[in-house]
Amino acid sequence: MLKRMNNKISSTLLAVLIVASIASIAYTISGQPQKAYATNITISGRVVTSLNTSVANAKVYLEAPYQSGNGFLTPYEHAFTADAFGSFSISVPQGYTYTLDASKDGSSRARYPTTITTSTSGITLISNPQTTAILDLFVAPDDEFRSLYGVNSESTAWSKITSKEAVYRDNWNVHFNKKYYSTAWTSPSSTDMLTLLNDAASDTGWSSGSYQGADELLAITGISGTLYCGPDPASGCVPTPLPSTGGTHPKALVQEGTAITEAVNHELLHNYGFSHHTSNYYCIMNTGLWKDNDTAQPSYDDTMAISGSRRSWY
Repeated sequence: MLKRMNNKISSTLLAVLIVASIASIAYTISGQPQKAYATNITISGRVVTSLNTSVANAKVYLEAPYQSGNGFLTPYEHAFTADAFGSFSISVPQGYTYTLDASKDGSSRARYPTTITTSTSGITLISNPQTTAILDLFVAPDDEFRSLYGVNSESTAWSKITSKEAVYRDNWNVHFNKKYYSTAWTSPSSTDMLTLLNDAASDTGWSSGSYQGADELLAITGISGTLYCGPDPASGCVPTPLPSTGGTHPKALVQEGTAITEAVNHELLHNYGFSHHTSNYYCIMNTGLWKDNDTAQPSYDDTMAISGSRRSWY
């Protein structure tokens, strides 16, 4: 009797463990693990051109604001990759209001016309070929950065800048071009951002009129204790947007460190005219929710890529 009871308990326990395991099984989209949730909705469709040809391996962006109590959406739920036929399907938590976009390097960004709150299938997102916009960067690392990396300082600086360039390529068809590289900046012993940025502009001759034929000065300092700043860093990042048009040749400063690639993306978007936001999107321009560097909030994507008024700003 005892043996039978033990067998029954073991069987029950095994069944519970199997159910628990099934509930926590991760599924995959393009090789990336996805979380399983208690209540999910499924969103599926296809990315095509206006001629109904597939946009293979298009990036699909599913964005929703953080809702207290539901937790954050993880980065791979914000951006994932359609298959070779442009098809996509993703299961995500119910209870969010999702905005759906798709784009690809070389193709325009497409927005699903309404927000999504329930399972939705048969979605068609139209993304057509688009001309690339080039952002010419004048890169200036200071003597501290150059001493850190020696003969490899130029390649190291450029690799750090471009390691997140896919955000610009895939979202908005903006490519980085190293127009000029300067070793002329010997930074002062200061951790004041404005002092450092103005000194970089002075040492490199950035503000002398020609701007070395570049669009923007991107200064990198190896001095610890500094912060990141955009074109008017009186108190850190820019508090208000730049004008949406014009060529004022802005400048930005980033500090060498683990977050340098995130800082580059953040500060460059400041120089496209975007400010911080407080709408709780888990994306690059929200300094408190900075971890997802694959997306900007939907309204910024509208202005940058869909209306196109800032994509070719320079």
